[in-house]
Amino acid sequence: MRGSLEVLIKGNIVILCDSGIIFNHMSYVSHLTSYVSHLNKMKQTLNKKDRLKSYSKIRELFDHGMKLKQHPITLFYLLEEGKSHDGASIKMGVAVGTKHFKKAVQRNLLKRRIKEAYRIQKADLQEAIVASTFNMSLFFVYADYTPSDYIIISRSVKKLLDKCKDIVIQQVNK
Repeated sequence: MRGSLEVLIKGNIVILCDSGIIFNHMSYVSHLTSYVSHLNKMKQTLNKKDRLKSYSKIRELFDHGMKLKQHPITLFYLLEEGKSHDGASIKMGVAVGTKHFKKAVQRNLLKRRIKEAYRIQKADLQEAIVASTFNMSLFFVYADYTPSDYIIISRSVKKLLDKCKDIVIQQVNK
């Protein structure tokens, strides 16, 4: 399976299958096993199925969803009962307005920064959603007049995702 690591232990030889690294000492086993399990949990991808593309779903999100703000990003979210049939429990979308950013290059740069920050930091929220019976739709809107650095966007996305995780936990505990 591509992208996942496995540890094979044969006698006192430890083999990392994906990388082909071989260790001859058993003291590495506990360190390697914990490292490999950590790497396997960190599937930091943003697939096509994770994107919010349906016009009707986006319209429903803006009409019935809630809003969170953390400068420079506004997050619209909708928490729904039931599991998704396509496998994605969280769907996300990103928008940067043309009013303040006339050039597509600037808009695309900000969208890439938001997507990357989300991709890296979504794990905690994803664990909370998977443990519950909810689906969540997220839509990030960049709401500033000037482009921000990745660090600022990343902090903002992290705070917003933490707030969403708290909301999911509250809903599960009801």
